[in-house]
Amino acid sequence: MVNTLEVSALLRPDAKISHLVTDASRHIAWAEGDATVCMTVLNDEGAFEPNTVIAHGHRVTGLLYHMGHLVVSDESLGCTFYDAQGEAVEVHSLEAGVLSMETWRHRVGVIDGLGHVHVLQRGHESVALSERLQLGECNAIAASDDTLYIACHDGSLVQANDSTVLWRRPIRGEHGEQITAMGVSHRGVLFLTREGHALVGGDEEAIEFEGWLNGELLVRTDMKARLRTSYTTSDVTCLGFDDGTVHFLQDDGSLTHGLSTGHPIRALIHHEGHVLAGSWFYINGLDADGRSWTVEHQGMPAHFGMLANGVVVFAGDDQNDYTAPEPVGRINLLAELHDVDPSELTMWFEAPNAPVAASAEELYGADAGEEVLHLLTSDEQVAYNQGGPVDETMGDLLADLESDDDAFAPEAPLLLEEEDLLGPALDGTLDAAMEPSDDLLTTLTSQHAVFEAPQANAGDDQELVTGPGGSVAVHLDGRATLDPHDQIRAWSWTDASGRELANTPLLQLKLPVGAFGFDLKVLDANGTWTTDRVSVVVKSGSTS
Repeated sequence: MVNTLEVSALLRPDAKISHLVTDASRHIAWAEGDATVCMTVLNDEGAFEPNTVIAHGHRVTGLLYHMGHLVVSDESLGCTFYDAQGEAVEVHSLEAGVLSMETWRHRVGVIDGLGHVHVLQRGHESVALSERLQLGECNAIAASDDTLYIACHDGSLVQANDSTVLWRRPIRGEHGEQITAMGVSHRGVLFLTREGHALVGGDEEAIEFEGWLNGELLVRTDMKARLRTSYTTSDVTCLGFDDGTVHFLQDDGSLTHGLSTGHPIRALIHHEGHVLAGSWFYINGLDADGRSWTVEHQGMPAHFGMLANGVVVFAGDDQNDYTAPEPVGRINLLAELHDVDPSELTMWFEAPNAPVAASAEELYGADAGEEVLHLLTSDEQVAYNQGGPVDETMGDLLADLESDDDAFAPEAPLLLEEEDLLGPALDGTLDAAMEPSDDLLTTLTSQHAVFEAPQANAGDDQELVTGPGGSVAVHLDGRATLDPHDQIRAWSWTDASGRELANTPLLQLKLPVGAFGFDLKVLDANGTWTTDRVSVVVKSGSTS
């Protein structure tokens, strides 16, 4: 037996859910497929109003509620502010699209497709913060009151307001490092994990966890796992790691263990003593009394949202393009824990009209002939009712089913020859096997969709000329990578030494005169990497 909570299907979408967000009150929005956004609201009776559907028109990269509006970011247009009726009221265009965004008080901080940070505010022009602060390519931001922490691909990290750099974290390691994840706690502690080379004797790489407050280092410790996600409320900060553990961040920067799931943590949420962790196909929970519970999902829970009255909504997909979209679930945190058999955890999302297996009594009862007839084709049913042969084997079976029980006694066993049983089943297979090989291949592939694994594409080789400063800006674009089934889970650009330069499809850098090679590596959902290389030759533009 296993502890669980009340769970039900909130909605069954028409396409896979890629993003989901709530405003912690009554509103919920989600993205279906690539470019469709839906919104709804919880009414006073606890039911949801009909959905408002937005045909956004561009591939959605993020959703957030901000000051009464739904902000939708995408990979080509930028950010669009929608009102409660789903009408677009303001658009902030960003040429490279948006990779990620985060609320920053009355503003929104975003990272565009080239790794540049911008600050958006309704009714105001966007601010190109990276350009203003002269920052390189950035990979993460975290808001803290009136300041913004910005991590760059070169390992640097700064704290800034909208005009000035206030603090710089000292670079650690001589061989390069990268900030892989970061956030700010409810007490204002900056926490981060970073990776670097040769930090520990005998090790090629090391993972460290750091906590900072007001520019002072609180803690630095070696880690065996990477930080995958975090969630902060007004009084709690939870961290989820790829070893399946959830920890609580203390005021002094130390970590205390919360729960273990056995699989990487994909999403976290905390509410009034409950912590919920999305891991594999389960939501693992821990209540305020330390009791654990489990909810199973049809997909891998990757999105959580909090609504009023202790309702948590969640979504995730099974990373299989050939299955139906997974439902959005709803958990009632105010309900009592109860025990169920583990096999019952799937009942809430199983199809309501799924066929039920017939019992032996139903198959072999007095009206068995009528009950079995629905299993025959229409032609077979007509032949049977007219007394003609359905086929010899099926006719014998139906006749025996309609006879009395003595027909099945040991003295009169029902014997079928192997040829009678297997012959009809093998006929179609043998016919297909006798076809010419080209026809056989066509027959097989016409019935089964072909799966194509992602294939990295680093773009065409480039030959460039330096400008007056002796260098040139180079743009590397991996968006031509083949990914017909949306299976890409990670990107990695590396130079000739193997040093990672970016983990996004786009990379911008400055190069001097010389010949350079860069590798684009793409990780798919099966854990397989594919690689493509692009060469860049930079020639001097000097005429002296």
